[in-house]
Amino acid sequence: MILLLILPLSIILLQLHHPLSLALTVIFTALLSAISILMLTRASWFSYILFLIFIGGILILFTYIASLAPNSKTVNPYILPIPLLSTALLFSFSPTSYFSFSQPMLTFKTLFSLTLSPTTIILTMFLLITLLVIAQLVKMPEGPLQSSM
Repeated sequence: MILLLILPLSIILLQLHHPLSLALTVIFTALLSAISILMLTRASWFSYILFLIFIGGILILFTYIASLAPNSKTVNPYILPIPLLSTALLFSFSPTSYFSFSQPMLTFKTLFSLTLSPTTIILTMFLLITLLVIAQLVKMPEGPLQSSM
């Protein structure tokens, strides 16, 4: 059920333009995915670390975007219920149960197995590249995120 809420939030994310609403949507998506990982793996530290990484990235992105466009207005807030209703209708008429938690609990042995190692390496590289880009954005002497030192 939790994973069914992530899909409408992802669709809503594509339609938002204001940095605050984008950040809140990504925070809710990160929270829901951390809860679903907690339910699948029964390891609280893994979902907690994932959630903290998402929150740290969102805080940095929100600071950067808010400094670029501090007075932007939200546009057409009535478009938000459309993705929610469409995904609710899509999943209510389907005969199969998507995202069922009736499967056995995943262990870290299967989570970091040899078949999933390319995914783990790609995610690690993505986090490293994101860290380097953010460090370069903060080091710039001119721009919205000027360091005081």
